[in-house]
Amino acid sequence: MFLDRLHYQHLTSNLVSRLAKSGIAITIVILGAFSSASLVHNAHAGFGPCTGCPVFSVWAPYGSFVSALDFKYYATPTGEFAAFTFGSLDLYGSPLTPAAAAICAGIADFIYSGIATNTCALKDVGQSIGTGVVDQVGRGYPNFWTALNGENNPVFAPASPAYTFGGGANVMRWGEGTGTTFLNPYLTGFAPATANAELDTLYEVYDTLFKENPTNPAKVICWMCSDYTSSIDGAGNTHFRVDLRPSLRWHDGVHVDCNDVKFTLLDFKFGVGPKSPILAAYAAPIIGVTVNSPTSCEIVMSGVGPSLLHDLSGIFILPDHIWDSGNGAFGGGIGTADPLKALPIFGYDPITSGTFIGSGPFMCKSLFPVVGAIGTGCSVDPTGALGTQTIGPGGQLLLSRFDRTAEPLNVDPFLQYMRSFNSAWGVGPFVPGTTPYSGQFQEFSFSDKDKTAKVDLADVVSAAACFAKAAPGGSCPAAAYTYWLRNAFHFAPGVITTEVFIAASHFDDNWVFPYAWNSAALDDVVAYP
Repeated sequence: MFLDRLHYQHLTSNLVSRLAKSGIAITIVILGAFSSASLVHNAHAGFGPCTGCPVFSVWAPYGSFVSALDFKYYATPTGEFAAFTFGSLDLYGSPLTPAAAAICAGIADFIYSGIATNTCALKDVGQSIGTGVVDQVGRGYPNFWTALNGENNPVFAPASPAYTFGGGANVMRWGEGTGTTFLNPYLTGFAPATANAELDTLYEVYDTLFKENPTNPAKVICWMCSDYTSSIDGAGNTHFRVDLRPSLRWHDGVHVDCNDVKFTLLDFKFGVGPKSPILAAYAAPIIGVTVNSPTSCEIVMSGVGPSLLHDLSGIFILPDHIWDSGNGAFGGGIGTADPLKALPIFGYDPITSGTFIGSGPFMCKSLFPVVGAIGTGCSVDPTGALGTQTIGPGGQLLLSRFDRTAEPLNVDPFLQYMRSFNSAWGVGPFVPGTTPYSGQFQEFSFSDKDKTAKVDLADVVSAAACFAKAAPGGSCPAAAYTYWLRNAFHFAPGVITTEVFIAASHFDDNWVFPYAWNSAALDDVVAYP
């Protein structure tokens, strides 16, 4: 498989264009065709004793650590809490009544978030720094970050085996006090009683350009983007020039690009007919979107102020190749949404239609009738039969971790969540296929040799100095040769080739822009690397 040339060829478009923006010219000579020591999740270094288990809110901008996320739906919050107390859930998703709060606070195997957020979780979800439950401001434990960071606590032993994480499986079980009506992004919010349960699901399947720091939402970081700049024009409108991460993929393998950003933002603002009132409210300040390149776009929003980034943090990006009508109304080949899919009158169901496809950390992977199909078959009705987007009490939605690198026929090393974590990345001898590429956090950290939390020119130059080297020497001293050599990526051991392309493909990459990766700059973020 020619992974090196085929999937790291964006070296020139990523590296050269970013250097050019900095006023640096570079000539790259590739001499031939083209890994990392196991990185351990920092959290795993510090499980504390669970006597009186302190509740940590440290969060990590990577994950997930579970193989699946299982949403379970109940008729009422009371029924949901009963299921939680019987050990059927890891996260209780509804606000607690005073009586339920007292129960949560009084059971040793539970964690109570306190009166500010008033939520409950199993203590076995994890109690280490950088992983486990995250107490998000205004939300509590059941949230995007807990789903991204949570996992079984390998040290804590519940007093009752019934309260074991995942019921003994590597699956996070998230309860909801209602079912869902619509999992079509255009329709969520039209049934207010089920909107919260729908949004919890949709933000796991679809991703957003920006994310708010869960413990200090005033600080907003690039999420699907690597960096951005902002300016104010003469009319008092704000322009955000956004650079997308080059490794973004939809769950079906299609590349995410700025056409998707343009389509989503403009259609939620200017598209025909009624649409999700929640998403439309976030899109209200949008004036226009210009696509400069597949990974660079300019978003114009009315007014100024921090609320604009918060609005962009609320809009999940949709795949243009699935939802676009093809009418070209927005220019540049981008049209409005297909009315048969977007208008409420038609009630389009993306799960039964096989289009429940996003770029988020979890994907809809069929349990039946075609096992493994993407975008369908992940909903189960109360009888255990194939379900729809309308999931009633007793039903479930089982989302799988987005990482398809181990699939036998896959040739794209980026067919995984852009912030995935796998300590086995690049470890061991050569393995055919893309399995060794699983773990985008490890790939980023590997490329960042000087550990500044940004892949800079010094990192790329260091890797390039070792290109085609079969032994240390000259500009590639022993320490650099040992660092860059990862035999898992090439059939001929001992010769550094692919590693250089990997590092170069991440040039200028920054995971928490515009902040430094430390808790002083970005509240409660896990230590890097």
